[in-house]
Amino acid sequence: MNPIGGSKPLLGDALVIAGTLFFSMSNVGEEFCVKKKDRVEVVSMIGLFGMLVSGVELSIFELKSLESVTWSTDIILAFAGYTLASFLFYTITPFVLKLSGATMFNLSLLTSDMWAVVVRILFYRQQVGWLYFVAFGLVVIGLVIYSTT
Repeated sequence: MNPIGGSKPLLGDALVIAGTLFFSMSNVGEEFCVKKKDRVEVVSMIGLFGMLVSGVELSIFELKSLESVTWSTDIILAFAGYTLASFLFYTITPFVLKLSGATMFNLSLLTSDMWAVVVRILFYRQQVGWLYFVAFGLVVIGLVIYSTT
């Protein structure tokens, strides 16, 4: 049962699985490039092609939405924060991939979900199900097993 009540939960699940598959394939490809080429070149090409692809997608899918935005300081600061976070993420990622590989990187990204749970508990005073903690324990066990072998 879908707790949020989406109209097509199977399609949503399939899209999430496809997205994670493509993201991990992207990370494996980036690891290959980082180990064979210069990291500065890899980061530069990610930025260049990311900007081009994002610009095309924006002009096709989001132009009307972007035109209807009422710009304020909060929105501009949110965009600036997102841009800074993305810049740091994609600048640091090649170093992590070179040191530990795509598998460890992808497993480590799973721990970010636990930070969302911590924020939900501490700041929003919301309850989470016990399965969150079981899932986090499994992720940590997977990280330990992978990093020790």
